Amino acid sequence: MDLKSGLQDHSSYPNASHCMMHIKLYEAFAQLIKDGEALVAAKARNSGMPFTKNAEIKQHYLALATERFKLWWNTFTDCSNVVLTVDNLPPLDVLLVWHSYLLTPLIYWEDCMRTGKRGLWEAEFPWIALLETIDDETHQFKPSLDAQEHFQKNTGSYFSFEKTLSSKLGEAITLVCPFCSADNTTPWRLLSGEGFLDAKFLKRCQGCGHILDHRSLPAAKLRSDLIETSSGRPLPGTLSQALNSRKKGLVSSIMEFVWTTLWGVKEATPSRLTCDFEKVQMLLDEATERGWGGQDNERWINEQKDLLSPAELSVLDRYWNNRTPDFGLDLYDAIERHQIFLQFESDLEWAKLDTAMYTLSRAVHRYAKFFQLQRLYPETPVSPPWDIDLAWHTHQIYPAAYFQYSLKQCGTVVDHRVSGLSTSLESVGRARVHTEELWRRVFGESLIVCLCSSCAEEAVGDVSR
Repeated sequence: MDLKSGLQDHSSYPNASHCMMHIKLYEAFAQLIKDGEALVAAKARNSGMPFTKNAEIKQHYLALATERFKLWWNTFTDCSNVVLTVDNLPPLDVLLVWHSYLLTPLIYWEDCMRTGKRGLWEAEFPWIALLETIDDETHQFKPSLDAQEHFQKNTGSYFSFEKTLSSKLGEAITLVCPFCSADNTTPWRLLSGEGFLDAKFLKRCQGCGHILDHRSLPAAKLRSDLIETSSGRPLPGTLSQALNSRKKGLVSSIMEFVWTTLWGVKEATPSRLTCDFEKVQMLLDEATERGWGGQDNERWINEQKDLLSPAELSVLDRYWNNRTPDFGLDLYDAIERHQIFLQFESDLEWAKLDTAMYTLSRAVHRYAKFFQLQRLYPETPVSPPWDIDLAWHTHQIYPAAYFQYSLKQCGTVVDHRVSGLSTSLESVGRARVHTEELWRRVFGESLIVCLCSSCAEEAVGDVSR
């Protein structure tokens, strides 16, 4: 079966073809980021922009990509039947941000349901369109003219990242004051260290004089979201908490659950979930003062779990340190975290071998076994090796299919997070050790498999004998 035929096979998702196309997408993302950072670095040199460090250049690139994604996201209002083709694909940097967002399935689902984007949540990831637009040799993205015109017409923005970099958005972000709704143009970085991407970001609103910083913006967003609950829009963090607090077996289909929960708003209101928002706000403020980093603060937040309900923690998680508070997570951090995943397997030469499809078929099979562990040990943090994680990621970026599978297998939606609010490498390492122990106990074999050519050929030989 060729790659396109495999991508068109809807009898099983994901399959080896989806995983292979996902690897090709990762290669395209890597080339995209390399090219995008080079553009930002060149502009920084030529225009005297106040940053030269590689980390700052990368952050600037990802911040612009996130703003471009936001423009695309806002074009989907009360949408249904979303189908992405070669004629309406957004730019690849927009897809990069969307891809990272999709890998937080509960937050993505909740944000879609709260903002009338049902069709976008149900949409298949555009594998066929990407197969036709990503060059197999150079990994360059080659969009159609129709796609470029479609994006520019619907967002009012350039399709080209290079042109965006040279526009006003390339220099500054426009923030809407949460207190008076005035627009405030804020440079991405300033020599004073008070630009939006700087650690000490500070801006006095031109309309009302309120101080805008990375502490006040999420807190103000919480206040405005609380006001919107009176008009029937659930608060961030409550829908997902309601979903996973339900008893197993109550839901006969995913869509029944989605619309029962979404329109049965009373099931997700603060009173239903016993959420003390003053307590959440106090914790938000104290965490801000602590700086929220390092092992001491990780221990501190774990101590707070005895004081907060699951609903309160879920709400807090949507606002704390969120530089993109229009979404239920900090999209800058989401993209950066996903870059760590790619570093675990920087050598993808095995994907070019004749045994690659076998290796990926085995990964999909091992992924199904991994879900058995999730069902058997729901309270134990688990972390899979790269091949299983690839299949897991591939499944999650088709949200409706992933929710259906997860609810059927585990009676809940398994989120792609290792240990609650903690995403440190130390926590991931501990979870990996636990996963290896559980895997041996349940399946009597090692969790880790070698992806090299000789081991893959030997495995193929064992199967054929």
